[in-house]
Parts: sequence; structure tokens; C-alpha cells
Amino acid sequence: MINIFKKLFNTNASPFDVPWIDNPCWIIKRVPDVTLFFKHIMNLIPANSIMEIKSDVASDGILSFYRANSISTQGPFDSFQLLVNSDLMDKLIQISDNHAGPEYCDNLLIYLDNKLILHWYDFPGDPIHISPDFDEAKVDAFSQNIKATLIKK
Repeated sequence: MINIFKKLFNTNASPFDVPWIDNPCWIIKRVPDVTLFFKHIMNLIPANSIMEIKSDVASDGILSFYRANSISTQGPFDSFQLLVNSDLMDKLIQISDNHAGPEYCDNLLIYLDNKLILHWYDFPGDPIHISPDFDEAKVDAFSQNIKATLIKK
């Protein structure tokens, strides 16, 4: 399985190379409105983080938007790395207002300095996992702003 992942994504990394995934980390559950996530994410993560959106079912219009704004694409599936800024979030808010989550995103990951700091697999149904490096008060404020439940794993 791991060899298939490495061939598909042309990488030597394992899909399990998230050092904090099995250790204590912040988990946000029950996000009732994805639009709130995009409205408030910049209060949690630093500007110029990289958001990776993976989608294999997005419409041509959404894929065109991703391609036009992507700093990189990779893999046999549609995977786009986007520089986090207010313009991008405004557009993602518009998309999330008009489409169900699975119509524009399967998995959402955020990196800072090539380090994974947030992942949301099976977007938008699964919990959000956030690196334990984030301050509890900041993560708690974010979870309250998006009307979700914060727990520490």
C-alpha cells in the first residue's frame, strides 16, 4: 500500500509521515458550516501558508480556478497548492456558499515552511487535525468562531 502511494504521488514520503498524528494534537469536530472555516482560518494560521486542496470530482469551473491560482500541482489526481491569502479565502467562501464540500474538495492540508500544520481528510465530514504547536487559546478561539467542538487528542 505504501509503495503504491509513493508511486502515485511520486514521493519517498509515507502517507503516515505526520509526526503528531499519533501523538497529542488539536482536533476540531462537528464543523457545521464550512464557510465559517474559510472565513476564520487566517485567524489561526500564518499568512503565506500553503493550502493543498485535493479533489477528483470538482467541476471544470472550480478546477480552472484552482489551476489559475495554484503555485503547484501534483499527482495523478487533482491536487493544488495555493498560497493562503484573503483573496483566496474570499473565493473559497463563495465556492463553499454555492457548493457542497465534496463538490470542490476531498482533502484539505495546510503547510507552513514545508511542515504539515493542519489536515482535514474526507472534507468536510471528518474532524480537523491541527498541530500541537498551536497555542490552545488560539485554537479554542478558532473552534468557537466556526461553531465546532475542540478536543485534545
